[in-house]
This record gives sequence, C-alpha cells and structure tokens, in this order.
Amino acid sequence: MNVLTENLKRNQDLERMVLTEAVRCLGDGLDTPRMDDFLDQMFDLASERGHAAISLLTGGLILRVESKNLMLLDLEVPRAKTKLRMLCARLAVRCAAWANREFSPYGDTVEFEHPTAKRTCKVSFENTTGTQKFSIETI
Repeated sequence: MNVLTENLKRNQDLERMVLTEAVRCLGDGLDTPRMDDFLDQMFDLASERGHAAISLLTGGLILRVESKNLMLLDLEVPRAKTKLRMLCARLAVRCAAWANREFSPYGDTVEFEHPTAKRTCKVSFENTTGTQKFSIETI
C-alpha cells in the first residue's frame, strides 16, 4: 500500500469514527457523559488533523463537522441548534477548568494544555442566539 492509499484509508476510518460517535452522542437526547464523549472525539480529531470545527448550517437542522476546510460530516439531528448550544456551554465549562480561568458561555477563545493529550489547544467558540459554532486547534 502506498502512502497516498494509506492516508486515504486513514481519513476514511477517521470520518467513520466521527460519524459513529456523532450519531451515538447527538442522535438522541444529550447528557453530560454523551457531550463529554463527543467533545473528546473532537479533541482527538483536532490532535490528528491539527484542527476540528462544528457549526450549524442554514436552517438549523444540520450540524457540520469539518477539519481544515474539509467537510467530514453533515449530520441531520433533531434539535440541532439546541444540541450545539448545549455542546458549546459544556465546552466552556471544560475549558474554564483546564485553563484555570473564567470562560464565557456565550463565546470566547482560550489556549491551554489538554490534560490527556498533553498538547496545547486553542479553542474558540460562539454561542449566541444568532450563531453557534466552535473550533479546536492544536498548536
């Protein structure tokens, strides 16, 4: 198997993992363990690719997961906007704890060392009535 084929297979496996985890975590109701599992997958994706982001597409029914301008997944989930707002709020709580500082639940940017990945992460998000999105970048 050449390098290109290996990279393609690796990308497909990663996309499948993101899809499986997103469906498991976001398809039904949300609770703290499911949100944490999904956010951990997003941090893993950012560690693997250098960047991971999630946003709400026009109409508010579809969540888009992408990495470095590459769309990985468009996922139609019930109450997508509500779920993304909850994910952003949970992300704010986790980032505040990891960065040891206040973190606005409505939007902020922070850098910290991720406790399990042992890599510096930069997290940015916006969680207002008009816009819901977040991105994780490894530095």
